[in-house]
Amino acid sequence: MEEAVSAAAAAAAAGPLVPQQQQQQEEEEEEINKQQQQKQDNEQQQQEEQQKQQQQQQQQQQQQEQEQQQQQQQEEKHIPSTSTEEAATTAAAESNSSNSSSSNSSNSSSSTLQHLQQHTHQQQEKEQQQEHQKYFQRNIGREQQQQQEKQQQHQQQHQQQQQQQQKRKQQQMQQQQEQQQQQPYHEAAAAAAAAAAALALVAQGLLLPLLVL
Repeated sequence: MEEAVSAAAAAAAAGPLVPQQQQQQEEEEEEINKQQQQKQDNEQQQQEEQQKQQQQQQQQQQQQEQEQQQQQQQEEKHIPSTSTEEAATTAAAESNSSNSSSSNSSNSSSSTLQHLQQHTHQQQEKEQQQEHQKYFQRNIGREQQQQQEKQQQHQQQHQQQQQQQQKRKQQQMQQQQEQQQQQPYHEAAAAAAAAAAALALVAQGLLLPLLVL
């Protein structure tokens, strides 16, 4: 009696092995699909975060450039150059020394005025050259930034195109495999349908005249 019970228990335990294996395989496939979907979601989220960071960097750079331009304009309006102040002090000293001699007062004042005008003109030219250089450097920085942004966009587009092409290739391969797997069944079904039609014609007596012809 105990041996029969143990044998029945062993048979009951050995019976559901195949459904358990199928269920385990299905669970593994579901887990793989979940992992693939999660990977795709993570990649998409990373791309969106990169785009947001690039936009924030561009906005910050634009704000910094605007602030620098405003500061430069304010400094140019309100702060006199040190070289101009030095020229004014030297001119004042020369005029004071020229006043000490009454005979050469007119000649020294005219020469001092000419010297001051020349110095002021040279200083203005120097400041204009510096402004041109700053403007040129700012333009070069903007062009480099634009080129970098274009390169990044081109790389992202190229990566997206490659991913799409890979997905299309995978889909095509899956379709071809499915068609190859289903082709023998379709051929067998077509042969069976042709045989059934021939038998029906024989049963109706229509096939014999065709064979004679």
